[in-house]
Amino acid sequence: MLTESYVRCFDGIRLTDIPEVGGKNASLGELHAMLAAKGGRVPDGFALIADAYREALATDDVEKKLRRLLADFDHRNVSLLAERAAAARRLVYEATGNAKLGAQIATAYHELETREPLQKPAAMIRV
Repeated sequence: MLTESYVRCFDGIRLTDIPEVGGKNASLGELHAMLAAKGGRVPDGFALIADAYREALATDDVEKKLRRLLADFDHRNVSLLAERAAAARRLVYEATGNAKLGAQIATAYHELETREPLQKPAAMIRV
């Protein structure tokens, strides 16, 4: 089943969302909520959910191609490792460059641009 939206705004992310958005993004969402509750103004942002990558890698058997590419080679062979890593990056970039994901990222950026600009707080906020 395809995910409807790949984007989650920081103001709606908490630590309980780690499986969906990863630890760093969940921490940013938690920080955003904690400081906002105390009157702090923090830069807003958004995260892409893990399903965005999972679904992209599922298309055209990209995940299988990656597994074949990264399996069964001598990891001490640095030139081969570099070659395979470059090929793996190409596969992932091409898979995640789909129109649906690109449109959602562009929309999220445009929404950030329309929000009130961040202003300096009048006083330091203690957490």
